[in-house]
Amino acid sequence: MFGTNVMAWNRGDLEKLEVLQNRVGHLALGAQKWTALRGNLGWSLFSERMVKAVLNYKVRIEQMENKRFERFYDGSFGSQLLFAVRCKALSVNRHTWRWNKGNTRLCLQCNRGVEEIVEHLVLECSKYEHEQESLMEVVHEQCGEKKWNAGCVEEDSGMRYLVGLDEECNMTVVDAMKAFLVHK
Repeated sequence: MFGTNVMAWNRGDLEKLEVLQNRVGHLALGAQKWTALRGNLGWSLFSERMVKAVLNYKVRIEQMENKRFERFYDGSFGSQLLFAVRCKALSVNRHTWRWNKGNTRLCLQCNRGVEEIVEHLVLECSKYEHEQESLMEVVHEQCGEKKWNAGCVEEDSGMRYLVGLDEECNMTVVDAMKAFLVHK
C-alpha cells in the first residue's frame, strides 16, 4: 500500500485491513468464509508489509546522497520556522493582514512603508540589522561576498540559498538562517 512506510497505524486499523483484505479475497475467488486464502494467494499480513515498508524506507533514506533535504529538520524551533519559510507559510503581514490589529500588509517593525514579506525581514528590515549582519557574515564567509552579491541579482534575492533550496546549499548558512529566524 502506498504510504505505509511513513504512516502511523494502530493495531485496530491493521486488524480492520486484514478483515477487509480477507473479505475481498473470498469475494473475488468465490470462496467460503472459512477457506484459508493467505497462504494460497501469497498474501502477507498488513503488519508484516508495514515493517518491510518501513525498513525499505529507512534503507532508502540512509543510502541517499548528502544533498538530501531531511538533514535541515532536526526538530528544533529554528527548523520549524525554516520549514515555514521554505513553504512560504511564515506568518508575515503580507499573509495575515486581515486578522492582525494593524490591518495592514506593511512592515510594522521598521515603518518604512514596505510590504512585510520574508525577504524584507531577512534582508532589509532595519529592526533586525544586528541579526542580518550576523547572518551575512556567515554567508560571506561560506560563499564569498562577490558570489553572494552576484546571486542577489536573481529574482529571489538569494533566499533560495539562505533556506537551502539552492543546488549549492551550505549547512552552515542554513543553520545561520535558522538562528536568524529564531531571534527575529
